[in-house]
Amino acid sequence: MHPQVEKFFKLPLKEKVAAVVLIIILLCAAFYFGLERSKIEEINSLNDKVETLKGDVAKAKKLADNLPALRLEYQALNMELDKALVELPKTSEIPALLTSISGEARGSGLDVLTFKPGTEKPKDFYAELPITIRLGGTFQNTGDFFTKVANLPRIVNITDISVADVKADNKKAVKLTTTCTATTFRFLDKPVDNKNGNKNNTAVKK
Repeated sequence: MHPQVEKFFKLPLKEKVAAVVLIIILLCAAFYFGLERSKIEEINSLNDKVETLKGDVAKAKKLADNLPALRLEYQALNMELDKALVELPKTSEIPALLTSISGEARGSGLDVLTFKPGTEKPKDFYAELPITIRLGGTFQNTGDFFTKVANLPRIVNITDISVADVKADNKKAVKLTTTCTATTFRFLDKPVDNKNGNKNNTAVKK
């Protein structure tokens, strides 16, 4: 028999019990630090991951619950964008718009004496195109023309109105010559760099 084992069996009972308890404690400690501790750390890490995933799922569910409202908001924003694009024409649509304004004047019974598009003025994200218009006709027809321009799907502002040669004909209709500025607008493909004074757009061809 091994001398150490033989020595152990010769110990008093209390010392034997204490030695066995110490051995058990050492074995448990070795098991904990060697295997069980790593497993506990892995379990804790997985538990943290589960909690994170639960939070992500809750957020996804909240978004899913709000999806119908978000879709409606998206559709409403698209409608607003379409409306804005209608009101602010592209470069290729400007000639047709000018023809439309001139046509509204003639359709109102006015003589178009002057119709002169000016120089385009770029702003931040849009450009202004002023048009000098000089019309001859009755007061009523002139008012009718202004109403038609206001009802155009595109934005057209009438400013700088001046009146001359006011007279009444045999039918008691008041005739006059009206000069005004009709300003229309369009989106710029690239915004103007106001800080450096650079213009990233091309002028409308007349």
